[in-house]
Amino acid sequence: KTYNGRPIMFELPKPLTKDSILQKITEEDIFSRYLGITPDYQRSFKNPLRVDNNAGCVFYINSQGRIKFKDYGGHYDWDCFNVVEKAYGITFKEALKKIAADYNI
Repeated sequence: KTYNGRPIMFELPKPLTKDSILQKITEEDIFSRYLGITPDYQRSFKNPLRVDNNAGCVFYINSQGRIKFKDYGGHYDWDCFNVVEKAYGITFKEALKKIAADYNI
């Protein structure tokens, strides 16, 4: 690549977004790593981020084609990024940075 006829010696980093992360790893990877559960659409799960032992959670694909983790008892409906936020008590932006760092993105 060049700029004004001169070679560019470096590229500016791309902004860290959901899409930029999902170009490198899958939603399943993120759910598996941070929930310890691989998405399975045929059964119910216990939410490992809650203290009770009730199996009131399911994975489903929403109308935008994204995987969601629905917890009926806790009234949560999370995507994989929300899981990281909740698991570590961090903001969305911090969750993006954590995922990127953990996966060397």
